Amino acid sequence: MFITIEPTPNPDAVKFSPPAGAGGGEGLQALESVLTAALMALPGVGGVFVAPGFVTVTRTQGRPWTRLGAKVAAALSAVLERQVPASPPGVAPAAAAATSCDTDLEAEILGVLERHVRPGVARDGGDIVFDRFDAQKGVLWIHMRGACGGCPSARLTLKGGVERIVQYYVPEVTRVEEVAAEPSAAVSVGERLKAWAARLDGRPGPPARTAFSHQGRPITPKGA
Repeated sequence: MFITIEPTPNPDAVKFSPPAGAGGGEGLQALESVLTAALMALPGVGGVFVAPGFVTVTRTQGRPWTRLGAKVAAALSAVLERQVPASPPGVAPAAAAATSCDTDLEAEILGVLERHVRPGVARDGGDIVFDRFDAQKGVLWIHMRGACGGCPSARLTLKGGVERIVQYYVPEVTRVEEVAAEPSAAVSVGERLKAWAARLDGRPGPPARTAFSHQGRPITPKGA
């Protein structure tokens, strides 16, 4: 299967797009859990974002894309060619959480994000999702996902792009801010273990204690 590999503004994230008629397109989200598990099992993969028409993979530090990109494309093709169901037979996949609108103003903001922001962000392998709107302060809170998350130019995209567009259509929005992402417990624990192992790797252990004896009997120094 031919997988299109495209760079993104985030040097640590790459966008992988399968053909729409070969398990790609809208079918990707039905396989989200399987794809995520398969790709996260690859050494060097630090994050996976599955969108309707593409998959964005974020690498860990120090992993070149020359080899990792080919491995990700191969794993993605293998899952899509097998068409592995996302849920066991008889178990319906969990429905995506719908974004609720409490006011007409929030609905207007959502419409602006859907029409004028998300398509452009998706071309760069990311997504921007509405979180909440503080009507008293005029602050719009959003989630930046995929290539947008952790991108060196994310702040520029947020302020120079998203905020400017939303304020043009909805003047009630005074500024746009990003909701800080919380790393999963499994990832954070794994990273701590890797860091701990790296610190120990190659370091000599503690020096052995000197053993004293008298007439064949061991002597334990005071305070030991």
